[in-house]
Amino acid sequence: MLDRSARTGAAFRQGTVERTAHKEAVKNDQENEEDHGRYGTEHKITELIQN
Repeated sequence: MLDRSARTGAAFRQGTVERTAHKEAVKNDQENEEDHGRYGTEHKITELIQN
């Protein structure tokens, strides 16, 4: 009984770690997209000002 409980706990912890890693990856991707969007806008404004 204790062995099954330990395995369940280990599986739960692994799932938690995987979900946390996934959330971090998604968050990083969203931040990168936002940063690239800002850069593109800034670049376009500078381009328009120069012309």
